[in-house]
Amino acid sequence: MSDAPDSAEDRNAAVFDFDGVLYSPNAKWKIIDARLGVVGSRISWERGLQMYREASARFDGIQLTECFAPDEFEFATAPGQANLTLPQHLMKTAQNHAFRGHELLVISRYAFRDFLRVNERFMGQPGPLPLKGNPFEQARMLVTENYREAHGDTTLSLRKKFEAIQLMLQREGNALPKTETSANADEAAGRSPLSFARIFLYYTEDTYAQLSAELLEQERDQLLGGRNAIVPSLIAEAG
Repeated sequence: MSDAPDSAEDRNAAVFDFDGVLYSPNAKWKIIDARLGVVGSRISWERGLQMYREASARFDGIQLTECFAPDEFEFATAPGQANLTLPQHLMKTAQNHAFRGHELLVISRYAFRDFLRVNERFMGQPGPLPLKGNPFEQARMLVTENYREAHGDTTLSLRKKFEAIQLMLQREGNALPKTETSANADEAAGRSPLSFARIFLYYTEDTYAQLSAELLEQERDQLLGGRNAIVPSLIAEAG
């Protein structure tokens, strides 16, 4: 990736999805609100969501990010993966995108904005150049589901997230994306006010690669960014 800012007419985005780490079978959350149990206790994320649903029925306005903090998590190892972004390089990668004027977005099935404070534990510290500070503090959060309707169908969740990404891609002549729920232009416009020629997608769930390849195969001629409309990269250890 070049260190030079993109030209003013370029409109690109860097989209990061950490759900494959935060909501993996190996992930553990730590209780930080005594109303839900012993502070400091570690539980699975599935149990955490169940406890949150029960607590929200008793305590009006309770927020999940006030109840738990992600405490144990790990990225997958992908030896031989061509398009790979190491976790410790994520902070610098995000800085480079911000420097080039790209919109930074974090997409998740649930609203865990405050959970991003944990990112310095696995992304490394922000570098001195091109921008100081944690670039994810300025990232926009895109959420596709509600905690109160939490479920274990990761395939459904991924499909919803990828559809949201499709709707952000610019198409020639305002053509509609080929999604299951986009029946007309008004609906598509209502689903996503964001619009980009190219999206750099950093993901932690393997199926993203297949979905991206299928999209480029089916809609390459309609996408303003052509074969480079989506540039996917798996966030994982090299192994």
